[in-house]
Amino acid sequence: MRDHDGVEWLTVAQAAERFGLKETLLRKWISRGVLHGDDLKRVGRYVVVSSVGVMGAEYHLHTHGPKLAAGRRRVAL
Repeated sequence: MRDHDGVEWLTVAQAAERFGLKETLLRKWISRGVLHGDDLKRVGRYVVVSSVGVMGAEYHLHTHGPKLAAGRRRVAL
């Protein structure tokens, strides 16, 4: 689904399939704060993630490695 800004929102299962990742990895990113805030929405009983947020987290994972990707956590100001 796309919102009025043109951002594509996917369920965790759809995002995992589209980007070739495991659902558990995406859920781990959500719990660790790698995907946070503007990258997440709750629609009914589902959590949806923005495709842009997943691509950013995946890019960070591949450029900085898994340990530093977990540290990509955003800090509240």
